[in-house]
Amino acid sequence: MTERTLLRPALLATALAAASALLPHPASAQGKGTEKGEWRYWGGDERSSRYSPLDQINAQNAGRLEVAWRWYAANYGPEPDFIYRGTPIKVGDRLYNVAGQRRTVVSLDPATGETLWMWR
Repeated sequence: MTERTLLRPALLATALAAASALLPHPASAQGKGTEKGEWRYWGGDERSSRYSPLDQINAQNAGRLEVAWRWYAANYGPEPDFIYRGTPIKVGDRLYNVAGQRRTVVSLDPATGETLWMWR
């Protein structure tokens, strides 16, 4: 076998992998695999597609959105952490996030913003 013959399958496999990464994930596109509205992974799903099938907010009504509640994350640690870095995860009827310098895990009620529990 020549080097060229061995290289063809490798190039084909690489091209297929790259092309499949660009296609929408079937489970995400159809809302399957997780409950509608859940965001169980940092990027939305296990493939980090950042896709949500929800359509309640759109270009026509986005400008009319209002703040429903605010959650203060700076007081979860030995001193206030004003640089908040967190991506909430929604599973079922709960939000999960981290807060403070030591990344305390918290569970929130998504309807009210109430802190339900925390773990350090």
